[in-house]
Amino acid sequence: MVGGGDIQLTVGTGAQVIRPLTAPVGRAEAGVHLYRSATPDGWYHMGATLSAGLSLNWAREVMNASWEELYASADPKAGQADDPIFVPHLAGERTPYCDPALRGSWTSLSLAGDRTSLLRSALEGTAFAIRDALDALLGGHRPAGLRLAGGGTLDAGWRQLLADVLGLPLYAVDVPAASGRGAALLGAIAAGLLGFADCGGPLAPPAGLVAEPDPALAAFHAERHSRFQRVVSALRGRSQGEAA
Repeated sequence: MVGGGDIQLTVGTGAQVIRPLTAPVGRAEAGVHLYRSATPDGWYHMGATLSAGLSLNWAREVMNASWEELYASADPKAGQADDPIFVPHLAGERTPYCDPALRGSWTSLSLAGDRTSLLRSALEGTAFAIRDALDALLGGHRPAGLRLAGGGTLDAGWRQLLADVLGLPLYAVDVPAASGRGAALLGAIAAGLLGFADCGGPLAPPAGLVAEPDPALAAFHAERHSRFQRVVSALRGRSQGEAA
């Protein structure tokens, strides 16, 4: 159950960051979606990336790597400032660009690069795309932390990389299938078996701290995020030029 002050990150095929609202506020200019919630009076903002697990699986298959090998590449001590930059916009992007023509890339390749650095850059680039969606959603507001859910958030090294890139503590929701649980609760409400007020307390899964940002690594990734954004800007200019 996401409360009024909570912001949740879900990572699966795509990634979504969700912020509950008490009243509708438009943020379309930032690529942020506005929806009615299932509650009688609620609303929520959502920032979304199209390719999270999707792009990671693509990179894994291209490199003929297992999921274990991909996640092992997230070793925080192995990253270098001149590692490749991966842009995961393989199918266009939603927040903050709303650009279906945007495409992905691997750039800054050098002889110093290897298989592991390419895999690590795929994780990092996916985290950067999530950071861009989160920044658009927050509009300058910085929460105390994020609730974390989804089948793509279970690896400890990946969680730490997300925390370092996002610069926020992550609190994982203790439920293996959050979407299924939510659907079951909504079904029970529709059937008259529960009320919305019943979905808190014992029915709300606890969220425990699983990763806190390392200040040194957060600064390292902040510099690389700036490079990532410059690459995205160049790719956007190219896609818009081709469209014209």
